[in-house]
Amino acid sequence: MASNLAQVVGTLLDAASDEDEAVEESVRQALVSIGEARPPAVLSASLKYLEASAKIDPRHRVQILKAIQGIVDVAHNSLDVGQTGRLSTFACEELINSTKSSKTVHEWESTACQILVALTRNRACSNTVMEDLCGRVSSGEVPHHGVVLALSEIAHKNSRAFVPFFSKVLSRLLPMFGAMQTVRIQSRVAQALESFSEAVLHEESQSNGVVASAFASRSATVASALNALASTWMIQSRDPVVRGSSAQAIGCMSRMVDDEQLDGALAFVLGHTV
Repeated sequence: MASNLAQVVGTLLDAASDEDEAVEESVRQALVSIGEARPPAVLSASLKYLEASAKIDPRHRVQILKAIQGIVDVAHNSLDVGQTGRLSTFACEELINSTKSSKTVHEWESTACQILVALTRNRACSNTVMEDLCGRVSSGEVPHHGVVLALSEIAHKNSRAFVPFFSKVLSRLLPMFGAMQTVRIQSRVAQALESFSEAVLHEESQSNGVVASAFASRSATVASALNALASTWMIQSRDPVVRGSSAQAIGCMSRMVDDEQLDGALAFVLGHTV
């Protein structure tokens, strides 16, 4: 980055957090405007700034994340696979680190999610983001709720990018249902399952049934997830959000299984609710 530009960007990053929200918005818009013209340079400078400022005030951090999101929103197609990969890894780590601040956790987590959503809009690089997120969902451990939220947001806002990874994500989540003990992760996963299913159904409707041929192999896995929700969270949870989200997910997933699997799943559901 040219020295003058680097100095201007550095000054704006320093000033990203202010007591006056109008000032914060002006600084953010200035960073986005410069970033739209020079995306790799400004994004790289922003990441280096945050990496060098581990103890930066969380509010200040969130304002810079919002600027990064704004730049990616308008310039995602200007990024190559390497740049997208670096930003994806960075945003995933921000999701996980967002829980360090109780005051800004929602904004911090939400903004990191939207960076990932924006990155998937670059069709040439969307798989890079999805592979990164899928790599953080292991069949041997409960996934971080922020990662589940990001997958849910991508499914909701960019079904084309998500659907090829549907089976991989579901097959890794399913074995961990029993280990998901908190209301937070249960509600997140139930809500995500609904978003995942809606994404697949949307892509099927847009493809005039072309994708439907791939559903047969997914039907048993979806039915297993439906059964698991019905026999655990929907009837055992004391939290109304978990029960309600589970019911909505079951309704959506029921449209993704064949008649035989659906009959079996409904019999299973009735057997555990009557």
